[in-house]
Amino acid sequence: MRYIGEKVSLDPEYKDIDIKWMTNENSESHNRNPSVWFIYNNKMYYGICDYTFGFLEDYSDFENFIHWDPKEYEWNYLKEFGFVYYELDYQKAIVEGGDLDEWCDYELDFIKIWLRDSKLNELGL
Repeated sequence: MRYIGEKVSLDPEYKDIDIKWMTNENSESHNRNPSVWFIYNNKMYYGICDYTFGFLEDYSDFENFIHWDPKEYEWNYLKEFGFVYYELDYQKAIVEGGDLDEWCDYELDFIKIWLRDSKLNELGL
């Protein structure tokens, strides 16, 4: 798995987060786990679900699940499986040690926007 940041202990509720993207993470053992990028308390997090997709399985196999426009139902559905959360360490993950081939353009785009906005928030702008 690519480096995202340090593991953190969280239990965010849907009303407190801003989901950026629901995708899946591929591991070195070729497992695919549902995952989600979200903002919580002005920080970017990546949650990897404790569920592993089976052969040819994906989000469309979950009943009434819309992963391209996730809302409270999708968030709570995946939370039932449990998550391991990582707080994004932009400097270490992307600037210093990151192999940008491990990151898609869409991820990099919303991460850059979050980084800009979080810096502006820190400055009170």
